[in-house]
Amino acid sequence: MPDHPTNEIVLRANRGLVAIRLALGIAVIAAGSYSLIYLAYPEFAPWAIPGLVVISTYFLFAPQLRLLLTGTAIILTDQGLLARIGDVDFVAWDEISGARIQKWGGLKAIALDLRDPEAVLGRMSPIRRVVLRFYMKTYDGKPMLYGYFVQGGAEHLLQLIQQRLVLRH
Repeated sequence: MPDHPTNEIVLRANRGLVAIRLALGIAVIAAGSYSLIYLAYPEFAPWAIPGLVVISTYFLFAPQLRLLLTGTAIILTDQGLLARIGDVDFVAWDEISGARIQKWGGLKAIALDLRDPEAVLGRMSPIRRVVLRFYMKTYDGKPMLYGYFVQGGAEHLLQLIQQRLVLRH
């Protein structure tokens, strides 16, 4: 991807929704930490529960934390899309054969049909690559962009992606 892409569209995050989901996730982690640590080992609770909450939140919700802080959900350029809210990071337009709305966890997300998934997976960190490859093989899944976090919703994101795909073909 060039240093200065042209025709860039920055889609902002719905920070309110991100904050609510993040707060609910942290509450679940805190309740689980309490039940695991305080009830079994109350003497460790004052330092272990906050520590477990902070570490778990970082590992489970780092993308949502980054999304809340930066406010940038997706960047569409002439070369492809750079996602801050999905399974993939950068995907070139010629690597996408199609996109559609798919329900995920009761919310609308964008499923990407990739021409060569291995090319996209090759640009990911080893841990994310293994997890996404497992998901794609086990559940016959497609990489997702969590469109419900984008201002305008999944429909708006899908419309912009489809416009770019039509221009590329």
